[in-house]
Amino acid sequence: MNPKILLRIAAIVLFFHAIGHSMGTFAWQADFSDIPSEVVAKMYQDQFNFMGKETTMASLFTGNGIGGLISLLLMSVLLWAVSGWNNKQAVTVLWIIGCAIIALAVCEIIYFFPMAYAFCFVAAALVFFSIFKISKSNS
Repeated sequence: MNPKILLRIAAIVLFFHAIGHSMGTFAWQADFSDIPSEVVAKMYQDQFNFMGKETTMASLFTGNGIGGLISLLLMSVLLWAVSGWNNKQAVTVLWIIGCAIIALAVCEIIYFFPMAYAFCFVAAALVFFSIFKISKSNS
């Protein structure tokens, strides 16, 4: 399989990860049981000053989720764009993106669940295999 196809598959995998991430980001406050409902209510009620801004844990939690969603979409779009390249610059950009995906996977191993980091490991494997294929064809 050529690097372009591998990178586009990786882009699609990250796009699906972004879809799942958006569902979690925008539905985390759903009423699942009594205990989470109490926690969610407290996250909205208690305001505090965070770096000069009055906020709640709920808004910080949602903001971080949206930031993660933007990052996943950015990596997906970049992989799609770079998939058309076949040169040294592509390899440099792909190393950066691949390492970022691995860092995200490690974060997801620590803080989240297997489905989240599985998406990242699949995408990273495809990126690194593409790097290998591009480097081999340019040698």
